[in-house]
Amino acid sequence: MVVEEKNALMRKLGKKQLTLHLQTALAAIPPALAGLPLELVKNGTELIYTFDTQAAETGIASLLRKLNDAGVEFKDRFGLTGGVDELLGHIAAVHQFMPGLRLERQGEARHCQGLVLADWVAVAQDGTTKARGTNAFTMSADGRIASVTGFWSNHPAS
Repeated sequence: MVVEEKNALMRKLGKKQLTLHLQTALAAIPPALAGLPLELVKNGTELIYTFDTQAAETGIASLLRKLNDAGVEFKDRFGLTGGVDELLGHIAAVHQFMPGLRLERQGEARHCQGLVLADWVAVAQDGTTKARGTNAFTMSADGRIASVTGFWSNHPAS
């Protein structure tokens, strides 16, 4: 049986890893990120950041800012679209499989520190609400949309 010192074990248990899936493979970790607990894996397509969950700050927000400043782009591996061409294909599929529905913004968009929240409702041709939700837009430093994540609310009939 192996016995470890309590403090050493607590430090080990407090460590977590965040895996970022990169848009473009990196040959090496950019110099601007030197000194951070990062590991480049899977032929440069994933960046693993190790952090302490018990620390006052995990450093994730700082890491994301530094990645942005270094021009490193990452993606949600579960995302449905990437880029204008895929988005246009997605929009065409929506019109094909959900004819007559239109999205309407509900209320004012809310903006804070590069994140925009916009509530929406999907309305049928007869005016009935078929679905609703909120989209979270992440803005790039130049004010363009960097990514969008949609959140569906409960169906209005439920």
